[in-house]
Order: sequence, then C-alpha cells, then structure tokens
Amino acid sequence: MAQPNATQENWRLRVVSLPRYPKRLLLILNDFLLLTFSLWAGFSLRLNDIYMPPDLPFALVLLAGPIIGLATFQSLGLYRLVTRFIGPQGATRIFL
Repeated sequence: MAQPNATQENWRLRVVSLPRYPKRLLLILNDFLLLTFSLWAGFSLRLNDIYMPPDLPFALVLLAGPIIGLATFQSLGLYRLVTRFIGPQGATRIFL
C-alpha cells in the first residue's frame, strides 16, 4: 500500500480533528450522495440506458428513497455510533 503524501495526511488530520457534529454532517452528506447515485445507477442498469426522470414529481419521488434511507440510519443511531467510537484510522477509511 502506498504511503500518503503530505496533502492527503493534512486532509485526514483536518477531518479527524473536526468536532462530532460536523463529522456526522459529512457522513450524512456522503451517504446521501452515494444512495442517490446508487438508485440512479440501478435504474440506468435496469433500463439499459442512462435514466432521466420524465418529470419533476417523479424525480422528487426518487429523491425520497435516499431521504428515507438517511432517516433510517439516523433512527438506528448509526451516525452517533460511528462518530463517537471510531478512531482516527477508521474515520479516514469511511470517507475514502
């Protein structure tokens, strides 16, 4: 495994040194983006074409999926558990 350069190490130290709530916000943002991309990619693969929602109401319904996923993660305490008990080594792996 390659050694991180100075810029990567500086970025990791800044993320690890953040207070608990900004780390949670980063996790939530990361999960929202990944869930949204996964849903879109699933539709695109299923239809064998790049998927574009036909109208705004349908696009909003598709955005409800990741929002429901985030609400589920929050209600299960996932973000609290991760930001409270994870160490510096694990925190950088989550964001990568």
